[in-house]
Amino acid sequence: MKWIPIGLLVFVLGCLPAGDGHPADEEHGEDSISSTVTAFERVIENYDDGLKALFLDVADKLETGELSTEIETNTFLQQQSKAIRERAFMILNRDAAQIGGEKWNPQVAAEYWRKQAGSGQ
Repeated sequence: MKWIPIGLLVFVLGCLPAGDGHPADEEHGEDSISSTVTAFERVIENYDDGLKALFLDVADKLETGELSTEIETNTFLQQQSKAIRERAFMILNRDAAQIGGEKWNPQVAAEYWRKQAGSGQ
């Protein structure tokens, strides 16, 4: 495994806010996913797919000259990775909404988040 400099990782990945749906959501059709797969696992898969596609896009843009400086490349990566992250986390937002509102209580919420962490099965 190669190590990624922490500064670059923080720069590219940033924080993990919510956003709107991602085209990859349809590709991974939530109805076709086993009920044993958590929303968090779908988020990670979606985010992973999105970042891989972004990195290939950046490589192409560098080779064609569309991106030609380190600053341009880093800015593009930062902007695009934020959008990918926000879209991926919308999966979790939609899933967590099923325990929200009048259905929310601390015990139900705790069980839900334990399940997302993989310790509630």
